[in-house]
Amino acid sequence: MPARERPRRRFGLTAAVTASLLFAPALAAAQPDLVDPEEELREEALEIARRAFAEQQRKNYVEADRLYRQAYCRYPDPQTVFNLATVARSRGEVQSAAELFTLYLELDPNGPLSGDARVILGKLGVKGTLTSASIACAKRPTPTSIDPVDEPDPPVTAKPIDPTPPPPPPAPRASTGGGALRWVGLATTIVGLGAAGGGVYFGLEAQRHSDNITNNTGPWTPELLAEQQLGEDAERNQIILLSAGGVATVAGVIMMIVGWPDDDERPRGGVAVTPLVQPGVGGLVLSGGF
Repeated sequence: MPARERPRRRFGLTAAVTASLLFAPALAAAQPDLVDPEEELREEALEIARRAFAEQQRKNYVEADRLYRQAYCRYPDPQTVFNLATVARSRGEVQSAAELFTLYLELDPNGPLSGDARVILGKLGVKGTLTSASIACAKRPTPTSIDPVDEPDPPVTAKPIDPTPPPPPPAPRASTGGGALRWVGLATTIVGLGAAGGGVYFGLEAQRHSDNITNNTGPWTPELLAEQQLGEDAERNQIILLSAGGVATVAGVIMMIVGWPDDDERPRGGVAVTPLVQPGVGGLVLSGGF
């Protein structure tokens, strides 16, 4: 009986080993790849340092300084500090270079570049006092930080569509050109009123000369003849200016009326100017509503 059971146990052991060999690759594939976060930061800093070295070779020291500091803040490698010190030395910043070389020696006193750092410090003749905390860095990224899970946006409730279409915009009014005509009429009216005022002045002068002749009781003298001629000239000028001023004023008023805007464009309040021209008399009549 025991002799019969021994092969069965051997078969069971062999089946277990075979099953473990078959499922081992699947189990290994199911395990996530374990990446060292610190090593990942170091690789990123190394890539930034390579870019900084390329800028340093091009003598673009400002950009090289910025990239070296960025690489150091990503991963504090002492060799990055040494390269940063060489950039400061190339820029002629002796004190800054001495402090950075001193920082390198504080971080890695027995490093591969420690001898070179001490030799350069001796040539600079400046004592550096910088410590590792003196390089300003923002907060280092946390290797184990997990990005927050994006929460779904709240559902948006669609607003009902109003079936009534909006009213069409009002059609633009065609310009009739009345504005220019109105201004021309105003200018013509002003000129006409000025001419009428001149006619009034010459009418008064003619009246004055006539009174001087009428009040004379003596014989006619050359002075009276000259007075008569001046009166006649003033009367002639009065007639011409009053006539021309009246015509210009009336024409100007007509142009202003024609060029005045429509009722919907006309202001509610205003003052109307009406000329009053008669022989020997000139004036204005103001009327309107407020």
